[in-house]
Amino acid sequence: MLKWYPLRVYYPGPKKILRVKEFFDRQGIENFLPMEWTIADNEKGRPHRKLVPAVFNLIVIKAYHNQLTELKGQYTDELVNVQYRRDQLLNGTWSAPITVPEREMRRFMDVVTDNEDSLTYIDPQQLEGKKGRSVRVVAGQFKGAEGTLMRIDNNRHVVVQLQGLCSVKLNHIPISNIRFTS
Repeated sequence: MLKWYPLRVYYPGPKKILRVKEFFDRQGIENFLPMEWTIADNEKGRPHRKLVPAVFNLIVIKAYHNQLTELKGQYTDELVNVQYRRDQLLNGTWSAPITVPEREMRRFMDVVTDNEDSLTYIDPQQLEGKKGRSVRVVAGQFKGAEGTLMRIDNNRHVVVQLQGLCSVKLNHIPISNIRFTS
């Protein structure tokens, strides 16, 4: 069965992870690489906007469990430093590869795709211990998005999380566009 697998890419720099994404694209494997706009200097030293990977070493692919292992055997140069993400268990062993449910993955991709200017990626560890209420956005740019209303930096934001791997806070959503779901 096809599942979404978060992968860890052990490469320094954004160019390498973009090459891994291009590799999966060439293989016809559906994938998702969170991207965000940053300001960087061009060759002439002038600032310009640049789209770069938003989360260091994370790409999510939709594949069969053994498909990555087979691809790594065939394409060792491209995938030598790519591994399934796993949780470390209390006894020191590693769990089976982490998977993301289809509904959660689609919901996250719908929120972040083509909305890079209206959201901010945040470290999931920054949210540890924070409480919030489940909400749905009912109007505006993010209509249909589901997340958690949380207080971050003394402001309330709707936060959409991807299983502790990646989180985004949605910027500038009027409280009138939000409905509590629980």
